[in-house]
Amino acid sequence: MVSCGRMLVKAALLTFKHPTPHYYTNGDKTIVFIPMIHLNKKEFYDEVKQLNDSLRKQGYVFVYESVAASKSLDSVTLDTYKRKFRRVVGFNLTSYTDKNNDAMKRYRVKGAISQTMSNTGLSLDTDIKGDVSMDSLVRRYEKEKGEIVLYEYDRETPLNKKYKGKRLPSSEKEYLLMTVRNEALANKITALQDKKIVVLYGALHRKGMYDNLKKIDPKWNEVKAEDLRQSD
Repeated sequence: MVSCGRMLVKAALLTFKHPTPHYYTNGDKTIVFIPMIHLNKKEFYDEVKQLNDSLRKQGYVFVYESVAASKSLDSVTLDTYKRKFRRVVGFNLTSYTDKNNDAMKRYRVKGAISQTMSNTGLSLDTDIKGDVSMDSLVRRYEKEKGEIVLYEYDRETPLNKKYKGKRLPSSEKEYLLMTVRNEALANKITALQDKKIVVLYGALHRKGMYDNLKKIDPKWNEVKAEDLRQSD
């Protein structure tokens, strides 16, 4: 598993050498989707930051992803949410370079660093979170699919130890990590009054975002950068 994880990261590093934006419009709003890999070389994030700085000067607002838990939670409640989340996805979500998290060891590749707000040119103060907090994801899951039951192993095993408990089917992980969040992203974009939007999200969210936008408004289409320039 460790070898497989590192091979996947190395393959992704070869694929994502440079940021490659994708462009969408419904005739009213324009989206620049920048597919991200959350573990990459410094040079990749330098290019992302440079691109974002340029788009910001053109009047774009930024929507970013983050499933960080709500800050209002007390430590006991937060611990329970983290354990329920782990039961579904199979790991405690932290930085991929977190040396204290055994689940992340398989992703560590020499020369790769984690994506951050700072190295991509984003700001918690001015930019827009398009995502769903971890605790909200768990609540949504339990509302739709029933309570996530924690067993003795789930409660006693430290969060940052490799998870070897009984996991739910992979379709449940897909629902929690992708389905709910892609729907939320499309809803956030639709609700924004801004017309020029940069979406900085993991590459795997691009199709889900687009599919959900099309459900809301069939006028959404992917276009080429030069088509947007001509329309301007």
